[in-house]
Amino acid sequence: MKTNVKNIVTSAVFILFVFIVAIACVLHTPKELSESERRNLAQFPVFELSDKGFNASVKEYISDFEDYTLDQFPLRDTMRELKAFVELKLFNKKDNNDIYIVDGYISEMQPTLNESSVNNATKIWNNIYSKYLKDKANKVILSIIPDKNYFIAEGNGYLAYDYAQLIDMITEACPDFEYVDIFGELSIEDYYKTDTHWRQEQIVDVAKKLADALGVADEYSWDFKTNTLDVPFYGVYTGQLGLAVDSETIHYLTNDTIDNATLFDHTKGKYVDIYDREKANGLEPYDFFLSGARQGPMTITNPAQDNGKELVIFRDSFGSSISPLLIEGYSTIHVVDIRETAAGYINMLLGGFEGKDVLFLFSAMVTNASNELKQN
Repeated sequence: MKTNVKNIVTSAVFILFVFIVAIACVLHTPKELSESERRNLAQFPVFELSDKGFNASVKEYISDFEDYTLDQFPLRDTMRELKAFVELKLFNKKDNNDIYIVDGYISEMQPTLNESSVNNATKIWNNIYSKYLKDKANKVILSIIPDKNYFIAEGNGYLAYDYAQLIDMITEACPDFEYVDIFGELSIEDYYKTDTHWRQEQIVDVAKKLADALGVADEYSWDFKTNTLDVPFYGVYTGQLGLAVDSETIHYLTNDTIDNATLFDHTKGKYVDIYDREKANGLEPYDFFLSGARQGPMTITNPAQDNGKELVIFRDSFGSSISPLLIEGYSTIHVVDIRETAAGYINMLLGGFEGKDVLFLFSAMVTNASNELKQN
């Protein structure tokens, strides 16, 4: 008898819970984006009959509806935090969905070197060189930025691919580029704890090495003032880890050259700030630097430099924070993200690459996932 009562009570509680959750789902106002995960959330799908037929359209609708219910679950963030706490703290798992933390530094395991992706990246870079740079550009250098796994994965029992193999593949495939190794100028302390990116105030040595390879190191004073952005910074890994972590501080460097330089956004057709304070208050505070990555071509003009030298930087998001440090040595710097803009367009925009220095600066993460780089 007691067993039956216990079963009835358990069933009733479960049914009540399901009912409450169902009501909450109905009354819940769908969110457009997840601030913690930095992505748009699925919205309520509209059924549309596609060319594939009725059954295929129904399957697609059901799949979209499942995505919607998962993304819009009222307690979603709470459940994600609970899952992360249970797996990392109670069960002592080493990672939560491949996200792990070592000494406060959060990273994502990348155990596999995607050789086809690396080959795709080097093919694109070589095509740019052969079409637009060969016998035209002045200095052409290439450098790869390691991700945080390079510093903390192997020594702490996490999987990471062979970075030496990555560099060997790149240098063998790109013999016309001067490869500049910056791995030795970096350590884990040069990166944000909660984000993928490096800290601008920590990479002056990297900028010096690149300037030296470009042959313009003597043009720089390397005299900067360190400023603090009054916005708490939670990097992209904060939401992916799922646990509560302390905020970080973004520091940025200025001097008279940076303060007096101008930045022209060719897509917007207007001048914008080198340090974008509006972006600092958005979902991606790192976009404070040069308005972030995935922007159209931009041109920095330095009125204090009359040497007439021009630099073109083909880059990903890491280039946003280092580009201001290189302004002093050039009259003009053009910053290009070839995930957004094809090099052929840049060739027309600049009237060619004759006499210009060119820096290819890409993170290992983008090189190992290069499908978004535009073919040229």
